[in-house]
Amino acid sequence: MTQRNPFQEFDREPDEDHPLHKIVRAHPHIKLLMRNIREATKRLIKAIGSDHSPWIQLEELINKHLHAREEILFNLGFEHGYLSGEGEALQMVSGRDPDDKYRAFAEELRILLVRSSLPELLGIAVLLETAWSMCLKRAKQQRI
Repeated sequence: MTQRNPFQEFDREPDEDHPLHKIVRAHPHIKLLMRNIREATKRLIKAIGSDHSPWIQLEELINKHLHAREEILFNLGFEHGYLSGEGEALQMVSGRDPDDKYRAFAEELRILLVRSSLPELLGIAVLLETAWSMCLKRAKQQRI
């Protein structure tokens, strides 16, 4: 449900010398995976011979896929975190301490909103229309 792209707003080259990158590179599981990738690459180069273009095309597609996936995950996480933080701030300001059912429902709703392909204003409109129809239903019930 995001119209902005926080990932692109940061628009920075990754700092491969950042301490976290160094920690990840040194992680035993990552080191093993990288060794396996290097060995598989050597076998692949040997198997395909001198025409590396299909392999390069595949690598480009895989990299585009990984980048797009990373951007989508970042943006979804950003929006979800933003909505969660704002919700918690509103609860604190109002002095309410919602129970677990309330929190679980709010979490489900945030996930639905973030996953939605609707523009943000239409998502808000759906929420308002739903709330309004629930209020009308309650008002009709109380008149009976």
